[in-house]
Amino acid sequence: MQVLEWLREVRIASSTGLRAAYSHFGGEELDQRRFSRRVIKLEKSGVIGSAFVTHGRQHKVYWPAERTYRLARRELAHDLLLAEFSIWLVSQRHEGLALTDHLPAGSWRTPAFTADHPLNTKSHAADGMLWLPDNSIGLMEIELSPKSGRKLRTVLDSHAARLASNSETISGVLYLTTERAGRTVAKAWQEFGHAVDHPGRFQVLHAVDDITLQRLSELAELG
Repeated sequence: MQVLEWLREVRIASSTGLRAAYSHFGGEELDQRRFSRRVIKLEKSGVIGSAFVTHGRQHKVYWPAERTYRLARRELAHDLLLAEFSIWLVSQRHEGLALTDHLPAGSWRTPAFTADHPLNTKSHAADGMLWLPDNSIGLMEIELSPKSGRKLRTVLDSHAARLASNSETISGVLYLTTERAGRTVAKAWQEFGHAVDHPGRFQVLHAVDDITLQRLSELAELG
C-alpha cells in the first residue's frame, strides 16, 4: 500500500525506481523475480498501468491506473528522475545535504515524500516536498534545462517567499540538476539577492548527466 501511495505522489516510475520503492518500504531487497511477480499481479488486477519506452535504453515504466500519463520524452525523463531521487532522499541521511544537515544523526527518522501543495495557491509548486523528522519541510526540484529569465525569476522569488514565510515551515530548497541548468539556477539565486537573505537554505547539486539525462552516482555542489 505504501508503494502505491508513493507512486501516486510521483506519478510514474521506472522498473528501477519502483523496485527501489518496494525495497525501501518493505525493508528488504527484492530480487528481480519477486519484483516481476508482484508488478505483474498489480497490472493484471488493473491497479497500475505500464508501457515499454526507449529512454537511453528500452525499459518499462509504471503509473497509477486511475491517472493517465502522457509519455512525452522530456517530461518522462524529469518524472522518472523525480521518482528515483525521492527514494534516494528518504532512504537514509546523506552527508553534505543542506536539507538534512541540521538534523542530528541520532534523531534521524525516515521522512515522507509527497507532491508539493503550497498553502498560498499563487506560489510555485516544487516537484516535491520532503517532510522531515523535526516537522520542517524541504522542497525538491528537478531541473534538466535552463528556464527563461522571467520564468526562473518567478520560481526563485516564490521559493524565497516561502522560506521567509511564517505560515509554512520550509527549511530549505534542493535542486537536483544537469550541470548547465544548475549553474543557471545557482547564479540567478545569487544575482536576485536571495542567497544573502537565506544563507545555507538553498542548494544546487549536479546530479544528472547533461547528455543522457541519467542520474549520476556522484553528486557535486554548484555555485
